[in-house]
Amino acid sequence: SSVALDIVVAFQDIRYADQTKNVGTTLSSSNGVTDVVITAAPPSGVLRVIQSISVCNRDNTATETVRIYYDESGTEFDIIQVDLAGGDQLYYEDQ
Repeated sequence: SSVALDIVVAFQDIRYADQTKNVGTTLSSSNGVTDVVITAAPPSGVLRVIQSISVCNRDNTATETVRIYYDESGTEFDIIQVDLAGGDQLYYEDQ
């Protein structure tokens, strides 16, 4: 992506030991050069549940390719790849 895309990830962390739940949000932008980690791995003993992902192309002139994948110890598992036209948004919400 040559245009910075706005990325918002909402998640809930659940501790295995006592089922304590905490919510969090990660804000980031693509950099047009390298892959961007949109949310880090949870701490040990914690399950991270992704509640929503939003990727927004605010540039009205450029179409940008977005690829979201899961990285398991260096192995990439594709989730989705889509071209976002200017002004478009990719949105995922857990149900």
